[in-house]
Amino acid sequence: MFLAYRFLEHQSPEALSKMLWQHKIGHQITFNQGVHELWVVDKAYATEVHRLIAIYEGHAPQEEVVINSSHAKQKNAVLNKNTLYLACKQYPVTLFLIAITLLVSLITQLGTSYASLGWFTITPIIVENNLLYSMPLSSMWDTHAYWRLLTPAFVHFSMMHLVFNLLWVWEIGRKIEKLVGAFVWLIGVLIMAVASNTFQYWDVQSPLFGGLSGVVYGCIGFAWLMPYIDSKWPRLISKGLMMFFLIWLGIGYTDLPSSLGLGNMANTAHLVGLVSGLVCALVYGLLIKRR
Repeated sequence: MFLAYRFLEHQSPEALSKMLWQHKIGHQITFNQGVHELWVVDKAYATEVHRLIAIYEGHAPQEEVVINSSHAKQKNAVLNKNTLYLACKQYPVTLFLIAITLLVSLITQLGTSYASLGWFTITPIIVENNLLYSMPLSSMWDTHAYWRLLTPAFVHFSMMHLVFNLLWVWEIGRKIEKLVGAFVWLIGVLIMAVASNTFQYWDVQSPLFGGLSGVVYGCIGFAWLMPYIDSKWPRLISKGLMMFFLIWLGIGYTDLPSSLGLGNMANTAHLVGLVSGLVCALVYGLLIKRR
């Protein structure tokens, strides 16, 4: 991170911060020695940041601030063509995670097609004479099907569950990926998914569970803890949002979700995912401090 701007006492940082987020520039506003400071994640954005600061201060030429409609339409057309490419370049792991989840949800028909569902559960399931049979966890080790430790994360059993998880993976996961890089984010996703799936199976002794909820809770835990480890890390999770996820975690241990028609929640996966995210934050924080 680098210090890009020190606000005057009468200046409010909200407007500049909003402009930076609109341009997808990771940053953090801190308060130091009586004034606000703007810290930007990557020096590669320095030129764009200085341009936006000039606009914020009112020093930029008017034509840079107000664009005529024809030019705006041309610019939007170019942006629309490049949006997918840029997104794939910036958030490859997050987009792949979303794409494979949508594909698996389609193949399994949201968990209603047991024949295809058995390809992705942590242990194989077999349907014979309208009866459902599951194999022990040892069968996964015996056949070296280690990918089954991961694939339950892609299985969802309702549209609401699918949309909820994908929205949070996109909202928080892509920001984490941009801050830590695709490789580190991939390792984090694998750890969160495998840990939450494994402990959930050990808890219920049944392969009929799934979802990205463990990864979502891992994202929440990681993003919440990092600003406490590194003061320059942007605060992606508010206290209110963290409280919401903790309350929802607690509700999962009650009968309320079932009474609302949401079914049984994979509570252990949620809890282990959260703990995994916190542990990943601690390890990552120690590593970056040693650089």
